[in-house]
Amino acid sequence: MSKQEKTDLEKDDIQDVVKKLKVDPQKGLTSQEAQARLQKYGPNAITAKQEPMGLKFLKTLLVQLLI
Repeated sequence: MSKQEKTDLEKDDIQDVVKKLKVDPQKGLTSQEAQARLQKYGPNAITAKQEPMGLKFLKTLLVQLLI
């Protein structure tokens, strides 16, 4: 799927998602295809956003002031 085709797969119909991802839901991906997609798109992982230390400090200070 190219960046131009990027859609919210969570909201799409399951049949449309299967077509867009070019996968057979009964068979899944072959090891070769899974490895190729891993190389192309990276791991299927969600990374947590780090809160800047300054902002964390200010929040803590604000909470202490309000108590």
